[in-house]
Amino acid sequence: PLRKICRCMLLLLLLALFLGGHTNFLKHKWGPKLKGENTWERTKSSTPLFDQELYWRWQNT
Repeated sequence: PLRKICRCMLLLLLLALFLGGHTNFLKHKWGPKLKGENTWERTKSSTPLFDQELYWRWQNT
């Protein structure tokens, strides 16, 4: 089971790097739902363009 855990951790790390950090991703994945659109407006300026693209794609599905 240890090897499986290590593999999961590695995948999560790669995913985090790919998304530009868990916090940014989670902030605007769940931020607007939890605290209203203001959260997104606040974080928009500090997030990479890729994250914004991801967010709008998620919003418009």
